Amino acid sequence: MTTTSSTKQQTLAAPLTFSGKGLHTGVQVTMTVNPAPKDHGIVFRRVDLEGQPTIPALCEYVTDTSRGTTIEIDGVRISTIEHIMSALWTMGCDNALIDIDNTETPIMDGSAKAYAEGISRVGLVEQAAERRYYEVREKQVYTIPEKGVAIVLYPDEEFSVSVHVDYNSKVVGNQYAVLVPEDDYASKIAPCRTFVFLHELEPLFKMNLIKGGDLDNAIVVVEDFNFEAPSTKAFVDVLNNLKVSEKKQLFVLPSSNKAVYLSARNSKGTQMAIASDINTYGIMNAEVLVVTESSLEIINNTLNKTKEA
Repeated sequence: MTTTSSTKQQTLAAPLTFSGKGLHTGVQVTMTVNPAPKDHGIVFRRVDLEGQPTIPALCEYVTDTSRGTTIEIDGVRISTIEHIMSALWTMGCDNALIDIDNTETPIMDGSAKAYAEGISRVGLVEQAAERRYYEVREKQVYTIPEKGVAIVLYPDEEFSVSVHVDYNSKVVGNQYAVLVPEDDYASKIAPCRTFVFLHELEPLFKMNLIKGGDLDNAIVVVEDFNFEAPSTKAFVDVLNNLKVSEKKQLFVLPSSNKAVYLSARNSKGTQMAIASDINTYGIMNAEVLVVTESSLEIINNTLNKTKEA
């Protein structure tokens, strides 16, 4: 799971710098993860503010977990810290001072892959201090019933994580994942990307979120969509929400839909296809492929029949 089984505290062998935009704020940001002394912990420092205030990455400073983890002290905040925290902790970095020049970490490609690769590249060094461990001695349960969320801790001889999610979606489906000590975090977990459902985009925009989101840093799960009547504006809204209006798109529908076809006819770069007739040329010629839930089911059934034949 980690890059070493050392019981000593560790820090980076050299600084790492990442630049990009924040997923929710859309701001450009540069973040440098610096080595730090023993017993320092993971601490963020806002170098763009007077006095360069710091915020330790501790649960008591978490103020928001809607679509990301935000830490805050005295009105100074840093959001979407979960990817860099995941990479640092799981790969064995105990101490780091993270300089950041804006309110949100860079989202990169929507995963922790770049962070994990950076840590692997520069490596870690042992420090003259033992790690301190929290020992779970009895079962502990934390739930948010209204959201259907539960976290359960069990006593064990080693650290492992098992996760089960159900988004009530044919595309995403029920998903189950396990991380045990012998697993390679950098290849198994770090590349997992942020995703969002198409029907969530407009509400999230209205909540002033995902300003920096696009198909380069997130996966959009498109459930079935339909128009009661032809509407160019409605279709343009879909393209704008997906941020693909300037790209060549191929929309794959489960069946012929006159309202959708007429809505898309004035949109440059938009092609339509029926799932049962999809071909390799159409896919390769598109910069963006948009497949609905029902279409995916048809394509899967077609592929299964081909294999059986």
